[in-house]
Amino acid sequence: MSARIICGFMKPLTSDDRKDVFIIDDSLYDRSRSRNMELLAQVFDHCSMKFKRGYRMFTLGWTGGNSFVPVNRCLFSAADDKNLLCGAKSCDGRFLAGKRRRQSRRKATDVMIEFLRFAQASGILARYVLFDSWFSSSKSILAIKNELHIDTIAMIKKSSKIKYGCDGESLNIKEICSRNRKSRGRAKYLLI
Repeated sequence: MSARIICGFMKPLTSDDRKDVFIIDDSLYDRSRSRNMELLAQVFDHCSMKFKRGYRMFTLGWTGGNSFVPVNRCLFSAADDKNLLCGAKSCDGRFLAGKRRRQSRRKATDVMIEFLRFAQASGILARYVLFDSWFSSSKSILAIKNELHIDTIAMIKKSSKIKYGCDGESLNIKEICSRNRKSRGRAKYLLI
């Protein structure tokens, strides 16, 4: 349904100069009052900086700059068994219910690549993928570029272990920021 809305209705209204993008984000799906829901987990809420009962709601959407159309979504439970509050019913993995239960315990970066492949196979195309630093690992950025041929716009994690090629040298993000002065009136991380 999203592909029909985007390709049949939204794309003809969008100028070719406008950059259409995929947006990937996750948020807390709070189920604080629940006790015995399947795969209920303790999930860390980054807004309140506390663990809460619930799931992570992972969403892939498309935008042409004016409207946002959800393309795919799933609920993530805890990947670690110590944060899992309720187990899952036994289910045949060949059916949709079993696939969803397995998917809820997978890594978000792997599901992200799977969702982008599915969107492209459905005919939904975009020039860029936007996501926050939570998903910006070099492995996922390279997979998006090499396998799906889409450029990525993301905030990079501040880590001294990850190196990037800059001016012919291999530098971490702290060294890159220290060598480049902040432009007056610009955002903190925008070095252009």
